[in-house]
Amino acid sequence: MSLLTHHSPQKLGVIAGIGAAGVVTAYLLNKFAKHQRYWNAEYVNVGRVERLFLYPIKSCKPIETSFLDCTERGSRNGWLMDREYLVVDELHEHLFLTARQYPKLVLVDCEATTNKFTAKFPDGKRVEIDLEEIVKRNDVRRAILHEGKQTDGLDCGDEVGQAFTEYLGLEGKRKLRLLKFDPKLWTERDFRSDPNWWNNPVPDVQDHINFNDMTSFMAISTASLEVLNEKLQEVGSEKVEIRNFRPNFYIKADIPFTEDYWLNVRIGDAEFACYRPCTRCVLTTVNPETGVKNKEMQPLKLLRDFRLAPEGPLREEFQKSPIFGVFMCAIRPGRIRSGDTVFAQLKPTPF
Repeated sequence: MSLLTHHSPQKLGVIAGIGAAGVVTAYLLNKFAKHQRYWNAEYVNVGRVERLFLYPIKSCKPIETSFLDCTERGSRNGWLMDREYLVVDELHEHLFLTARQYPKLVLVDCEATTNKFTAKFPDGKRVEIDLEEIVKRNDVRRAILHEGKQTDGLDCGDEVGQAFTEYLGLEGKRKLRLLKFDPKLWTERDFRSDPNWWNNPVPDVQDHINFNDMTSFMAISTASLEVLNEKLQEVGSEKVEIRNFRPNFYIKADIPFTEDYWLNVRIGDAEFACYRPCTRCVLTTVNPETGVKNKEMQPLKLLRDFRLAPEGPLREEFQKSPIFGVFMCAIRPGRIRSGDTVFAQLKPTPF
């Protein structure tokens, strides 16, 4: 006779309830343990800083530096800050213009000193902007940027706007202006992380950006670029360089696409949360030396062959935009230097 026959239905119910509670408790404890392991993973050495860049005028020539001061709004070096200036079209509601439409923009350089910012064009033309005068004039323009989101900026005057118009050959078609970002002005473009951006849990962070498309920082590893260039050569295309991808941090690493696994990252005095893969567009096809688009649409075409998001929710989210690099925000501001070791918490799977 079964031992269960000695128990009343009420006792059997209690036993079953205790058993079910035990299963639920074990499940919750296991889930909690996984959660703790994920968010408190050990930091491991994943590489070192190879090169550092910032892009004071969005879509224009980068400035390579030996150090960056990383703030909640991006990177700064002296008087230059990342994506602090933006070219817009006054005739079309101050819609932003980039090297996606006008690839020659990547050849426009700049420099800054105390209260002076200078745009430098390839033909030798220089336009100096008095920043004190810009602030005093307070000519606020509302620009339309990535995904239709808007933000206000300070207009930098007629001379520099006309210089950009002439440089791009747009007289009579567009009326360009250069705007300067001011954190005191209105914006709707600060980003909150989205759980749909990874297959793993996504850090819950608020990212404050200047005129960046998406986030305040972006990193790529050397090994990832090496793999891409090997594949480009296999299909008979020219190699590309890191400036095609416009990162802030170019990280010397031995493992290709190690950045797909990064959760939180520590470099120098700063700490970053990685919260979204960097999806790629036609800007990657612009040669940073010549300002000309690749006729074969490389490397974007090849990236779509082997770097689309995995099938499932991520593919639905990012569709045909391939992944190359990782977006980050600063959760602890600080200075980072070329040669600094990079430490990262690693996710159990990519993305």
